[in-house]
Amino acid sequence: MSKKRILTWHPNKARGNGRWRKYVDGVVRYFGTAKSPNDNRAYREAERKYLEFMQKRETALPVTIACSQATISDVREKLLQDLNCRYERGDVSASYVEKARCCLNDFIAYVGMRTRFASIGELILDEYRSHTLALPMSQKTGRRISPATAKDRLSMVHTVYRWAWKMRIIDTLPRNLDGFAKVTIPKTEAKVFSLEEIHALWNAADPRLRCWMALGLNCGYGQQDISDLRVDEVDWANGQIDRLRSKSGVQAKHRLWDITLDLMRGHRAPNTRNGDRIFITKKGNPLVWGHITDGRLRQSDSVRCWFWRLQRELGINGGRGFYSLRRTGATLIEQIDPAVTEMYLAHAERGMKQAYAQRDWERLGRAIVELELRLELPP
Repeated sequence: MSKKRILTWHPNKARGNGRWRKYVDGVVRYFGTAKSPNDNRAYREAERKYLEFMQKRETALPVTIACSQATISDVREKLLQDLNCRYERGDVSASYVEKARCCLNDFIAYVGMRTRFASIGELILDEYRSHTLALPMSQKTGRRISPATAKDRLSMVHTVYRWAWKMRIIDTLPRNLDGFAKVTIPKTEAKVFSLEEIHALWNAADPRLRCWMALGLNCGYGQQDISDLRVDEVDWANGQIDRLRSKSGVQAKHRLWDITLDLMRGHRAPNTRNGDRIFITKKGNPLVWGHITDGRLRQSDSVRCWFWRLQRELGINGGRGFYSLRRTGATLIEQIDPAVTEMYLAHAERGMKQAYAQRDWERLGRAIVELELRLELPP
Protein backbone atom coordinates (compact mmCIF):
# COMPACT_ATOMS: atom_id res chain seq x y z
CA MET A 1 0.00 0.00 0.00
CA SER A 2 1.37 3.41 -0.94
CA LYS A 3 2.01 5.97 1.76
CA LYS A 4 -0.85 8.39 2.31
CA ARG A 5 0.05 11.87 1.08
CA ILE A 6 0.11 14.81 3.45
CA LEU A 7 -0.55 17.41 0.76
CA THR A 8 -3.37 17.63 -1.77
CA TRP A 9 -3.08 18.69 -5.41
CA HIS A 10 -5.15 21.63 -6.59
CA PRO A 11 -5.41 22.08 -10.40
CA ASN A 12 -4.89 25.40 -12.15
CA LYS A 13 -6.67 25.05 -15.51
CA ALA A 14 -5.54 28.44 -16.77
CA ARG A 15 -1.88 27.46 -16.56
CA GLY A 16 -2.26 23.77 -17.27
CA ASN A 17 -0.68 22.65 -14.02
CA GLY A 18 -1.50 22.52 -10.32
CA ARG A 19 -0.10 23.20 -6.85
CA TRP A 20 0.40 21.11 -3.73
CA ARG A 21 -1.39 22.64 -0.78
CA LYS A 22 -2.28 22.19 2.88
CA TYR A 23 -4.53 24.02 5.36
CA VAL A 24 -2.46 25.32 8.30
CA ASP A 25 -4.22 27.27 11.06
CA GLY A 26 -7.24 27.73 8.79
CA VAL A 27 -5.15 29.23 5.98
CA VAL A 28 -4.38 27.41 2.72
CA ARG A 29 -0.66 27.32 1.98
CA TYR A 30 1.06 26.17 -1.21
CA PHE A 31 4.38 24.32 -1.36
CA GLY A 32 5.12 23.70 -5.03
CA THR A 33 3.75 23.17 -8.53
CA ALA A 34 3.31 20.04 -10.64
CA LYS A 35 2.01 19.14 -14.06
CA SER A 36 -0.22 16.44 -12.58
CA PRO A 37 -0.96 14.76 -9.24
CA ASN A 38 1.10 11.77 -10.44
CA ASP A 39 4.37 13.74 -10.48
CA ASN A 40 6.02 11.98 -7.53
CA ARG A 41 9.27 13.90 -7.73
CA ALA A 42 7.45 17.24 -7.49
CA TYR A 43 5.39 15.91 -4.60
CA ARG A 44 8.45 14.81 -2.61
CA GLU A 45 9.99 18.27 -3.00
CA ALA A 46 6.73 19.96 -1.94
CA GLU A 47 6.44 17.63 1.07
CA ARG A 48 10.00 18.47 2.10
CA LYS A 49 9.18 22.20 1.98
CA TYR A 50 6.02 21.59 4.02
CA LEU A 51 7.88 19.68 6.73
CA GLU A 52 10.54 22.42 6.94
CA PHE A 53 7.78 25.02 7.22
CA MET A 54 6.07 23.12 10.03
CA GLN A 55 9.35 22.67 11.90
CA LYS A 56 10.09 26.41 11.75
CA ARG A 57 6.48 27.17 12.73
CA GLU A 58 6.72 24.91 15.78
CA THR A 59 9.99 26.55 16.83
CA ALA A 60 8.47 30.02 16.51
CA LEU A 61 5.24 29.29 18.38
CA PRO A 62 5.17 30.95 21.79
CA VAL A 63 5.26 28.77 24.87
CA THR A 64 2.22 29.53 27.00
CA ILE A 65 2.85 29.01 30.69
CA ALA A 66 0.36 28.89 33.52
CA CYS A 67 2.56 30.30 36.28
CA SER A 68 1.30 28.07 39.05
CA GLN A 69 1.74 24.89 36.97
CA ALA A 70 4.86 25.78 34.95
CA THR A 71 7.51 23.08 35.05
CA ILE A 72 11.21 23.76 34.88
CA SER A 73 11.09 22.47 31.28
CA ASP A 74 8.40 25.04 30.41
CA VAL A 75 10.52 27.83 31.83
CA ARG A 76 13.59 26.61 29.95
CA GLU A 77 11.74 26.61 26.63
CA LYS A 78 10.35 30.08 27.26
CA LEU A 79 13.77 31.45 28.18
CA LEU A 80 15.45 29.82 25.16
CA GLN A 81 12.82 31.35 22.89
CA ASP A 82 13.60 34.73 24.39
CA LEU A 83 17.34 34.17 23.88
CA ASN A 84 16.77 33.08 20.29
CA CYS A 85 14.91 36.32 19.60
CA ARG A 86 17.79 38.27 21.12
CA TYR A 87 20.23 36.24 19.01
CA GLU A 88 18.29 37.14 15.85
CA ARG A 89 18.62 40.82 16.82
CA GLY A 90 22.34 40.40 17.39
CA ASP A 91 22.16 41.06 21.14
CA VAL A 92 23.73 37.73 22.15
CA SER A 93 25.98 35.25 20.36
CA ALA A 94 25.05 31.80 19.11
CA SER A 95 27.55 30.25 21.52
CA TYR A 96 25.84 31.98 24.48
CA VAL A 97 22.47 30.53 23.48
CA GLU A 98 24.03 27.06 23.23
CA LYS A 99 25.76 27.47 26.61
CA ALA A 100 22.44 28.48 28.17
CA ARG A 101 20.74 25.40 26.72
CA CYS A 102 23.44 23.03 28.03
CA CYS A 103 23.53 24.60 31.51
CA LEU A 104 19.75 24.55 31.86
CA ASN A 105 19.64 20.93 30.71
CA ASP A 106 22.05 20.01 33.50
CA PHE A 107 19.89 21.78 36.08
CA ILE A 108 16.78 20.03 34.74
CA ALA A 109 18.50 16.65 34.87
CA TYR A 110 19.21 17.26 38.57
CA VAL A 111 15.79 18.50 39.72
CA GLY A 112 13.61 16.53 37.27
CA MET A 113 12.03 17.88 34.09
CA ARG A 114 8.43 17.64 35.38
CA THR A 115 9.17 19.48 38.61
CA ARG A 116 7.08 22.63 39.04
CA PHE A 117 9.38 25.62 38.88
CA ALA A 118 7.69 27.36 41.80
CA SER A 119 8.26 24.31 44.02
CA ILE A 120 12.07 24.41 43.70
CA GLY A 121 13.02 25.92 47.04
CA GLU A 122 16.19 27.11 48.70
CA LEU A 123 17.17 23.66 49.95
CA ILE A 124 17.11 22.14 46.45
CA LEU A 125 19.08 25.08 45.08
CA ASP A 126 21.65 24.71 47.85
CA GLU A 127 21.96 20.98 47.12
CA TYR A 128 22.43 21.65 43.42
CA ARG A 129 25.10 24.24 44.17
CA SER A 130 27.00 21.79 46.39
CA HIS A 131 26.64 19.10 43.72
CA THR A 132 28.02 21.43 41.03
CA LEU A 133 30.90 22.74 43.12
CA ALA A 134 31.97 19.13 43.71
CA LEU A 135 32.82 19.12 39.97
CA PRO A 136 30.83 16.04 38.91
CA MET A 137 31.59 13.94 35.85
CA SER A 138 30.39 15.39 32.55
CA GLN A 139 28.05 13.10 30.63
CA LYS A 140 29.40 14.55 27.39
CA THR A 141 33.15 14.16 27.95
CA GLY A 142 33.31 11.54 30.71
CA ARG A 143 35.67 13.80 32.70
CA ARG A 144 35.11 16.06 35.68
CA ILE A 145 33.81 19.48 34.81
CA SER A 146 36.13 22.45 35.33
CA PRO A 147 35.56 25.21 37.92
CA ALA A 148 34.78 27.54 35.00
CA THR A 149 32.02 25.18 33.81
CA ALA A 150 30.65 24.97 37.35
CA LYS A 151 30.52 28.76 37.48
CA ASP A 152 28.69 28.86 34.11
CA ARG A 153 26.08 26.38 35.33
CA LEU A 154 25.40 28.26 38.54
CA SER A 155 25.34 31.60 36.75
CA MET A 156 22.70 30.30 34.35
CA VAL A 157 20.50 29.13 37.24
CA HIS A 158 20.86 32.60 38.74
CA THR A 159 19.91 34.08 35.34
CA VAL A 160 16.82 31.91 34.89
CA TYR A 161 15.49 32.84 38.32
CA ARG A 162 16.01 36.56 37.77
CA TRP A 163 14.37 36.25 34.34
CA ALA A 164 11.42 34.24 35.70
CA TRP A 165 10.86 36.85 38.39
CA LYS A 166 10.83 39.67 35.81
CA MET A 167 8.38 37.68 33.69
CA ARG A 168 6.14 37.17 36.77
CA ILE A 169 6.44 33.40 36.59
CA ILE A 170 7.43 33.52 40.26
CA ASP A 171 6.50 36.18 42.80
CA THR A 172 9.60 36.06 44.99
CA LEU A 173 13.25 35.16 44.52
CA PRO A 174 14.97 32.45 46.61
CA ARG A 175 16.72 33.98 49.59
CA ASN A 176 19.99 32.18 48.84
CA LEU A 177 20.21 33.47 45.26
CA ASP A 178 22.65 36.23 46.24
CA GLY A 179 26.13 34.81 45.94
CA PHE A 180 24.74 31.64 44.35
CA ALA A 181 27.09 31.88 41.35
CA LYS A 182 30.18 33.04 43.23
CA VAL A 183 32.89 30.50 42.49
CA THR A 184 36.59 30.84 43.23
CA ILE A 185 38.46 29.69 40.15
CA PRO A 186 42.04 28.62 40.89
CA LYS A 187 44.61 30.77 39.17
CA THR A 188 46.68 28.91 36.60
CA GLU A 189 49.72 29.88 34.60
CA ALA A 190 49.07 31.02 31.04
CA LYS A 191 49.59 28.17 28.57
CA VAL A 192 52.21 29.48 26.16
CA PHE A 193 54.53 28.08 23.51
CA SER A 194 58.29 28.06 23.87
CA LEU A 195 60.42 29.84 21.28
CA GLU A 196 61.51 26.47 19.91
CA GLU A 197 57.89 25.35 19.52
CA ILE A 198 56.96 28.62 17.78
CA HIS A 199 59.78 28.09 15.28
CA ALA A 200 58.80 24.46 14.68
CA LEU A 201 55.15 25.41 14.06
CA TRP A 202 56.14 28.35 11.86
CA ASN A 203 58.53 26.31 9.69
CA ALA A 204 55.97 23.53 9.16
CA ALA A 205 52.97 25.80 8.49
CA ASP A 206 51.84 26.67 4.98
CA PRO A 207 51.91 30.40 4.06
CA ARG A 208 48.18 30.93 4.73
CA LEU A 209 48.42 29.52 8.25
CA ARG A 210 51.62 31.50 8.79
CA CYS A 211 49.64 34.64 8.03
CA TRP A 212 47.15 33.84 10.79
CA MET A 213 49.94 32.85 13.20
CA ALA A 214 51.67 36.17 12.50
CA LEU A 215 48.49 38.05 13.41
CA GLY A 216 48.14 35.94 16.55
CA LEU A 217 51.64 36.90 17.70
CA ASN A 218 51.96 40.40 16.23
CA CYS A 219 48.52 41.65 17.35
CA GLY A 220 47.39 39.13 19.95
CA TYR A 221 44.50 38.09 17.71
CA GLY A 222 42.28 35.10 18.35
CA GLN A 223 40.41 33.22 15.65
CA GLN A 224 37.36 35.50 15.75
CA ASP A 225 39.49 38.63 15.39
CA ILE A 226 41.16 37.21 12.29
CA SER A 227 37.84 36.16 10.80
CA ASP A 228 36.25 39.58 11.45
CA LEU A 229 39.21 41.67 10.21
CA ARG A 230 38.05 44.06 7.44
CA VAL A 231 39.92 45.67 4.57
CA ASP A 232 39.30 49.25 5.76
CA GLU A 233 40.64 48.46 9.25
CA VAL A 234 44.16 48.07 7.84
CA ASP A 235 46.42 50.94 6.85
CA TRP A 236 48.07 49.03 4.02
CA ALA A 237 50.52 51.84 3.21
CA ASN A 238 51.86 52.38 6.74
CA GLY A 239 51.41 48.86 8.11
CA GLN A 240 48.99 49.35 10.98
CA ILE A 241 45.63 47.93 12.10
CA ASP A 242 43.15 50.17 13.90
CA ARG A 243 39.92 48.47 14.89
CA LEU A 244 37.60 47.50 17.73
CA ARG A 245 38.30 44.05 19.12
CA SER A 246 35.58 41.53 18.21
CA LYS A 247 35.06 40.21 21.72
CA SER A 248 35.30 43.34 23.86
CA GLY A 249 34.69 46.23 21.47
CA VAL A 250 37.81 47.94 22.84
CA GLN A 251 39.93 49.97 20.42
CA ALA A 252 43.16 48.28 19.35
CA LYS A 253 46.04 49.69 17.32
CA HIS A 254 48.87 47.36 16.33
CA ARG A 255 51.94 48.14 14.25
CA LEU A 256 52.41 45.33 11.73
CA TRP A 257 55.71 43.59 11.13
CA ASP A 258 56.84 43.55 7.51
CA ILE A 259 56.37 39.80 7.36
CA THR A 260 52.81 40.09 8.71
CA LEU A 261 51.86 42.76 6.18
CA ASP A 262 53.40 40.81 3.28
CA LEU A 263 51.51 37.65 4.25
CA MET A 264 48.25 39.57 4.59
CA ARG A 265 48.68 41.07 1.12
CA GLY A 266 49.43 37.66 -0.32
CA HIS A 267 46.43 35.91 1.24
CA ARG A 268 43.84 38.66 1.10
CA ALA A 269 40.65 37.38 -0.55
CA PRO A 270 40.45 38.53 -4.19
CA ASN A 271 38.26 41.47 -5.22
CA THR A 272 37.72 42.62 -1.64
CA ARG A 273 36.71 46.19 -0.93
CA ASN A 274 36.33 48.37 2.15
CA GLY A 275 34.02 46.66 4.62
CA ASP A 276 34.74 43.17 3.27
CA ARG A 277 36.47 40.49 5.29
CA ILE A 278 40.13 40.10 4.40
CA PHE A 279 40.10 36.33 4.88
CA ILE A 280 37.36 33.90 3.82
CA THR A 281 37.18 30.19 3.05
CA LYS A 282 37.32 28.74 -0.45
CA LYS A 283 33.51 28.57 -0.39
CA GLY A 284 33.27 32.26 0.47
CA ASN A 285 32.27 31.75 4.13
CA PRO A 286 33.79 33.50 7.17
CA LEU A 287 36.71 31.64 8.74
CA VAL A 288 34.78 31.46 12.01
CA TRP A 289 30.99 31.35 12.20
CA GLY A 290 28.21 30.13 14.46
CA HIS A 291 24.47 29.93 13.84
CA ILE A 292 21.45 28.66 15.71
CA THR A 293 19.57 26.29 13.40
CA ASP A 294 16.49 24.41 14.62
CA GLY A 295 17.42 25.32 18.19
CA ARG A 296 20.94 23.89 17.92
CA LEU A 297 24.34 25.49 17.51
CA ARG A 298 26.06 24.98 14.17
CA GLN A 299 29.58 26.36 14.06
CA SER A 300 32.89 26.17 12.24
CA ASP A 301 36.39 27.46 13.01
CA SER A 302 38.81 27.04 10.10
CA VAL A 303 41.70 28.74 11.91
CA ARG A 304 41.48 26.40 14.89
CA CYS A 305 41.17 23.31 12.65
CA TRP A 306 44.18 24.21 10.48
CA PHE A 307 46.32 24.93 13.52
CA TRP A 308 45.17 21.77 15.32
CA ARG A 309 46.12 19.61 12.33
CA LEU A 310 49.58 21.20 12.31
CA GLN A 311 49.98 20.57 16.04
CA ARG A 312 48.95 16.95 15.58
CA GLU A 313 51.53 16.46 12.83
CA LEU A 314 54.30 17.90 15.02
CA GLY A 315 53.13 16.38 18.30
CA ILE A 316 52.93 19.84 19.94
CA ASN A 317 49.83 20.17 22.11
CA GLY A 318 49.82 20.16 25.90
CA GLY A 319 46.31 21.63 26.10
CA ARG A 320 47.33 24.60 23.96
CA GLY A 321 45.58 25.78 20.82
CA PHE A 322 45.73 28.77 18.51
CA TYR A 323 44.71 31.12 21.33
CA SER A 324 47.97 30.27 23.09
CA LEU A 325 49.77 32.34 20.44
CA ARG A 326 47.98 35.36 21.95
CA ARG A 327 49.08 34.29 25.41
CA THR A 328 52.65 33.79 24.20
CA GLY A 329 52.78 37.25 22.65
CA ALA A 330 51.25 38.85 25.75
CA THR A 331 53.76 37.09 28.02
CA LEU A 332 56.67 38.45 26.00
CA ILE A 333 55.11 41.93 25.86
CA GLU A 334 54.77 41.85 29.65
CA GLN A 335 58.51 41.16 29.89
CA ILE A 336 59.32 43.96 27.45
CA ASP A 337 57.02 46.68 28.83
CA PRO A 338 54.27 45.76 31.35
CA ALA A 339 52.58 49.15 30.83
CA VAL A 340 51.39 48.20 27.33
CA THR A 341 50.20 44.61 27.89
CA GLU A 342 46.56 45.70 28.28
CA MET A 343 46.80 47.69 25.03
CA TYR A 344 48.29 44.70 23.21
CA LEU A 345 45.44 42.48 24.43
CA ALA A 346 42.84 45.23 23.79
CA HIS A 347 41.45 44.99 27.31
CA ALA A 348 39.41 47.85 28.73
CA GLU A 349 41.17 50.25 31.08
CA ARG A 350 40.01 49.94 34.67
CA GLY A 351 38.27 52.66 36.65
CA MET A 352 38.09 56.26 35.44
CA LYS A 353 41.37 56.09 33.54
CA GLN A 354 39.57 55.12 30.32
CA ALA A 355 37.58 58.39 30.44
CA TYR A 356 40.47 60.73 31.21
CA ALA A 357 43.66 59.36 29.64
CA GLN A 358 44.59 58.59 26.04
CA ARG A 359 46.57 55.47 25.37
CA ASP A 360 50.22 55.67 24.34
CA TRP A 361 50.06 53.72 21.07
CA GLU A 362 53.62 54.70 20.12
CA ARG A 363 54.88 52.95 23.24
CA LEU A 364 52.98 49.81 22.26
CA GLY A 365 54.47 50.08 18.77
CA ARG A 366 57.99 50.07 20.18
CA ALA A 367 57.20 47.00 22.29
CA ILE A 368 55.83 45.18 19.22
CA VAL A 369 59.08 45.92 17.35
CA GLU A 370 61.03 44.40 20.24
CA LEU A 371 58.62 41.42 20.25
CA GLU A 372 59.52 40.69 16.63
CA LEU A 373 63.23 40.72 17.47
CA ARG A 374 62.72 38.26 20.34
CA LEU A 375 60.62 35.86 18.29
CA GLU A 376 63.10 35.77 15.38
CA LEU A 377 60.55 34.43 12.91
CA PRO A 378 62.29 33.23 9.75
CA PRO A 379 61.00 34.66 6.43
